[in-house]
Amino acid sequence: MTFSFHSDDLNELIFEGTLPESYRPDEGIRDVCFEMNHAAGQARLEGILFDGVFISHSQCRLPRPVKLYAQSDYPTIEMHFALCGCSQTRPKGSSRTYRFDCGEHNLIYAPDFEGSLVMEPCEDYRMFEINFSEEYFQRLAQSGDPLLDAMLEHMLKKRHFTARRHNYTITTRMQQVIEGIVGCQKQGVIRKLYLESQVLELLALQLEQLSGQENSVPSVSKADREKLQAARQLLEERFDNPPTLSQLSRLAGLNEFKLKRGFRELFGTSVYGHVLDLRMKKAQGLLRESGKTVAQIAEQVGYRHATHFTAAFKKKFGYLPAEGRA
Repeated sequence: MTFSFHSDDLNELIFEGTLPESYRPDEGIRDVCFEMNHAAGQARLEGILFDGVFISHSQCRLPRPVKLYAQSDYPTIEMHFALCGCSQTRPKGSSRTYRFDCGEHNLIYAPDFEGSLVMEPCEDYRMFEINFSEEYFQRLAQSGDPLLDAMLEHMLKKRHFTARRHNYTITTRMQQVIEGIVGCQKQGVIRKLYLESQVLELLALQLEQLSGQENSVPSVSKADREKLQAARQLLEERFDNPPTLSQLSRLAGLNEFKLKRGFRELFGTSVYGHVLDLRMKKAQGLLRESGKTVAQIAEQVGYRHATHFTAAFKKKFGYLPAEGRA
């Protein structure tokens, strides 16, 4: 089983490594270490393999953005935890990008991988992963859990699968289990039993959260919540002439991905949806309390064309603006 990283233009092989078939070393349990020193940055991966399980903890120092072409020739079920730093991948031939921000996790099946990997600058990029062989995962998937059943179905068809379209926040308990695995000092059979028990506990925590069975910590951080609330306040002040998404992103101090996803999670609607709600609420009040024409109200709430306003109003409330007067 081989994995490799090339420069984005494929002209340079930056790193290539091999792993035992199905994550099963001949000696039962094996520690591995891969290091990369390159102009783009430094990286170190430490891992443990046993019985169809591969635990890995990666650390990188990336002074600038890194774009690589990644390949692996083996199937895997991956518990992915982005501990620090942001990255995104795009499989070859796919229009979808899979992004992980700091503090996020998800559960993934990939029959193999070939595509781009982009990592944003970070002095202490850290990632934790647990990979299962297909054989190991098949044993776990006999539990009747709907999420595992869906993943197993995709695995048998050799189709890529992500447990949830949006990533979830790494909880405090997950972080504690990860730290226990990374810092494990046990030896021999006790070490193997301990690691497997912690792997299964971490999987259980992940499944509970992904299946919605736990009132988990919100995935939007306190700092980002404050920025999102400021963005909402700005929209409420300027709904008649709101900033573009890119402008709002800069004003809020969040990238567009965080702005869009965080806004929906925190407020239950999109940025556009919130602007529309504000406009319609204001228009409804003006129709009831003012003698302005529909065209004048449309212009006041931010529409250049009264016909566009009328269509949006009817879609929102189910009746025409003229019918909404007191």
